[in-house]
Amino acid sequence: MPSIIMQCVDQTAFYYALNHARRTNKNGAALTSAEAVTIEIAEAFRQFYAMRPNTPFDTAKAMFFKDHCKMYLAKDGKKVTGGFFILDGELRSVFTNQSGMGNWLVQWAVREGAKRLDCFDGYLPNFYKRLGFTEVKRVENWAHGGPDVVFMELTQ
Repeated sequence: MPSIIMQCVDQTAFYYALNHARRTNKNGAALTSAEAVTIEIAEAFRQFYAMRPNTPFDTAKAMFFKDHCKMYLAKDGKKVTGGFFILDGELRSVFTNQSGMGNWLVQWAVREGAKRLDCFDGYLPNFYKRLGFTEVKRVENWAHGGPDVVFMELTQ
């Protein structure tokens, strides 16, 4: 179990750890790439900043990463053992590099404001259900024959 979880001040550390997890974890291919996450976050920040035209850029950026986009890495010493980020209440890109950490990471994410998520059907919907999430929607996978995409919200 990791000894510490910390909010990333340097977002590139999160992106690096996410891409490492994509390359090395058994189910890593199911994780969103760091490049796609970067684009999503940039678009979310663009919209956030557009709604605050009189706010200095650095101030808006600090506000965005404090309240709207929180990135976390779990570490055991210098070794990254997992991570996740929350974008406007949505839990995204949960990954673990060590068995048995998923519950702890998701519980931490909920304490930090995660209220909803989406995942592929299979193991994950039941995993998240045990942690207080309820399925609210299901759509067919865009990849023919792939598992459905399940949308869930926190019910606790």
